[in-house]
Amino acid sequence: MRGHSEYLDVSEVVCVKSDSETYCKQCSITPFHSSEFEGAVNHLISAHGYRILHVGQETELKRETPIHKTVAVLGR
Repeated sequence: MRGHSEYLDVSEVVCVKSDSETYCKQCSITPFHSSEFEGAVNHLISAHGYRILHVGQETELKRETPIHKTVAVLGR
């Protein structure tokens, strides 16, 4: 990946979404619920050494209504 050397050492990726539960595969703690988006991201960074690769928005249509959510992609 020319120009993206910060990703060369990433061997594991996790996606956290603001509208769904996130389970920690490393320590099997109780799932972080959608209202705990920040807590899930902070846990992966501080407890397991992940770093943020991307934060953005994802949109899907439900019954013709756009539903917006925040998505964080972390890697280590």
